Amino acid sequence: MKKTFTLTIYTFIVFVFFACSSAPSELILGKWNVADIKTTQKLTDAQKEVFKKSIEETKKDAFLEFKADKNFETNEGGKKFTGKWNISEDSKTLTLTYGKTNEVSRINELSGDKLSISITLNEIEHTIIYLKSN
Repeated sequence: MKKTFTLTIYTFIVFVFFACSSAPSELILGKWNVADIKTTQKLTDAQKEVFKKSIEETKKDAFLEFKADKNFETNEGGKKFTGKWNISEDSKTLTLTYGKTNEVSRINELSGDKLSISITLNEIEHTIIYLKSN
């Protein structure tokens, strides 16, 4: 009897744990605002200042919104794009497809309120950190 009760409790705990954890394709849904941008590019002091101002401007209106039907919308510098999104089976990459462009980013972090992705262009890595919009 005691073994059956213990097994039942264990099964319930496992069920609750897995029921409460969200898949990446569910966590990513919603609107995300740019919180920060980082780069591995070597910048002069003057370039760092311009980059910093550019980030502040970007944070004012840039967002990514992921929808359950695998469509997304983004606003970057006043330009709106729409397309399809997909997270790889291993949850390590995010692909945004718009027009004939496939933009593949590495997922550094994805939680209920933070998304960090990196993309490498010309051997320079750019990391964008998003926070979930309320």
